[in-house]
Amino acid sequence: MTTTLSTSTHWPTEALPKKWIDDLFDRMLMTFGKRFSDQWQGTDPQKLKEFWGTRMATLTSVEMRSGVEAMLKLKWPPTLNEFIELCRPSLDMTVAYYEAVNGMEARRKGEKGEWSHPAIFWAASKMTHDLLNQTYSNIKTRWENALSKELQKNGWPDIPAVMEALPAPGKTETDKERASRELENLNASGILKKQPGLAWAKKIMARKANGETLPAISVNWAQEAIKELA
Repeated sequence: MTTTLSTSTHWPTEALPKKWIDDLFDRMLMTFGKRFSDQWQGTDPQKLKEFWGTRMATLTSVEMRSGVEAMLKLKWPPTLNEFIELCRPSLDMTVAYYEAVNGMEARRKGEKGEWSHPAIFWAASKMTHDLLNQTYSNIKTRWENALSKELQKNGWPDIPAVMEALPAPGKTETDKERASRELENLNASGILKKQPGLAWAKKIMARKANGETLPAISVNWAQEAIKELA
């Protein structure tokens, strides 16, 4: 078998671009040589390429590049299903959850976060509050449904840059500024001297005032404890 296409000019409109498939088959031939040609001996090259192009129609150019890079590490040429798996590896929902939590915590610090797949980011962006404030067991079903829904899409927008935190509508200060003000009031009032048991709350408010990203529930507990014991 060679990678030369037949003289037919037909190419399925629903398939990946013809050039992508031509380049892929050329790369496989150059990488695996006779192992590749023997694998498809007796198969019509044109029909084979059309079949691959149609079956891989939902893959993006980024996924194709990832698949080719992974393929170069193999000893034997992949089948169609094996190559699709190289392009779009099955995601472990639990691993993806912890990636989402870490990524969203990073974004609250002004960092982009590390995202192995854009679907994880877009699923996480729809439930950021719950990811950062609830346990995995509490939102496991919702998370898996959200991520599965994202993975069914054919493509995803680029992950946006992190925007600088601004006061919410109707507010005149950010959470960091509010924490700094509350900490100053706490020190000025002498509450901590009267209530040594509030030292833990002061530490939380101080960390928040310094810009550290903390679970909202921890900050709320600290604020409530200060109000109750003041």
